[in-house]
Amino acid sequence: MTETKKKGLETMLRIHVCDDEKEIYESVYDILKEAAKEEFYELYELSCFPSGEELLVHGTDCDILFLDIEMPEMDGIETARRLRKQGADCIIVMLTGNTARFKEAFKIGALRYVTKPIDKEELLEALEDAKNRLVGRRELVVEEKGDSYSVTEKDIIYLMADRNRTVLYTKHRDFRSPLGIREWAERLDERLFFACHRSYLVNMEYIRELSEKEVRLKTGERIPISRRRYKEFLHQLISYETRFQ
Repeated sequence: MTETKKKGLETMLRIHVCDDEKEIYESVYDILKEAAKEEFYELYELSCFPSGEELLVHGTDCDILFLDIEMPEMDGIETARRLRKQGADCIIVMLTGNTARFKEAFKIGALRYVTKPIDKEELLEALEDAKNRLVGRRELVVEEKGDSYSVTEKDIIYLMADRNRTVLYTKHRDFRSPLGIREWAERLDERLFFACHRSYLVNMEYIRELSEKEVRLKTGERIPISRRRYKEFLHQLISYETRFQ
């Protein structure tokens, strides 16, 4: 069962549900499908799998996985272990009627669990938590001198306007993009990046210290702050550290 919706070229949120009980995965699927219509994600994909074996063959590439703990043959804990061994970095939310087993789920990096029978509000709360953990994972395309490069948002330290172009300073190298700083501001996740100055966009993950005059980054750079933007910047930084770290 797969549902794909396209409205534009924005963020894709790939959600997989794995449960051997048909009524459970259909319930989860219906709740998530309805929620997706109301979210800012303009491209989403929801897929369901009736067993851990099928998930490991066809469903390893996802952002968020709702995974049943109690399944015959291969249970959710073993399925998650094998997923991690394959390099899967998805956010895992366990579905369970036996909360005692959730201690095992911590070992494979599960975020939390949702109890059965499925409660809509509890499921949506878990979805929101999972989405918050995804901040910065999106990949963007940077054009430079006719070549295209893929850059993950979380690897961008800050951006600086250079006349009508923009310099992107990343963990691995710098890029000179033909796009202006305002165009980049529209592309980047506003939960992660803030325009502290008309010529700068800063990734809040790299902020070490904030004053009314400048931002000191963990990498050593100092970025100026517009005085009129300081209070808003401070509020945004507190929100980021509270919700996404």
